[in-house]
Amino acid sequence: MKETANVKLTANRLVFLLSLLILAGGLAALSWTLTSGRNQQQAANLGGPFSLIDQNGRAVDQTILAGKPTLLFFGYTHCPDICPTRLYEMAQFVARMGPQGKRLNVVFASVDPERDTPHLLKGYLSGFSDDFIGLTGSSQAVAAFARSWRAFYRKVGDTPDSYSMDHTAAIYVLDKKSAFVALIDIEKAPDKAMALLLTLL
Repeated sequence: MKETANVKLTANRLVFLLSLLILAGGLAALSWTLTSGRNQQQAANLGGPFSLIDQNGRAVDQTILAGKPTLLFFGYTHCPDICPTRLYEMAQFVARMGPQGKRLNVVFASVDPERDTPHLLKGYLSGFSDDFIGLTGSSQAVAAFARSWRAFYRKVGDTPDSYSMDHTAAIYVLDKKSAFVALIDIEKAPDKAMALLLTLL
């Protein structure tokens, strides 16, 4: 009888532990679903209409991005390190895509409208690719565009001519309808980035 009772007790413990595991798995799945849903909703709220000026001095809006996937990066022409590095990486990445690279927008959005005139943007971007799109505008328009993508930036330093900018350094991937798809690192994971973009072409 004692042995039978021990067997029943062991069986009950196994059922109890199994129930806990199932419950934990269910809660984890529910948490993942809620988190995924929240992320999808946040992603759907990124971007939107804008009114800026390109490197040729033309007034442009969101329609310039339509019809092609887009790599979007926020920076400024006086940036000493991360901006030229990212632009070089994107230029090399597009070149690696061959003819497919022509089916991609690469956008450099300035966060320094006080200094980044269209003329300065054009000269700066020509050092990387004549096909890149540069965007600037009024302080209000630039701020609104950055805010729509939840991109951070702020001025560092008080000297009018020698300040720097802290800013978001991520590369955004947008689909043909300018909807947010992902943030990518084309330096550390170029093959994954390539595979993703090829699915969007």
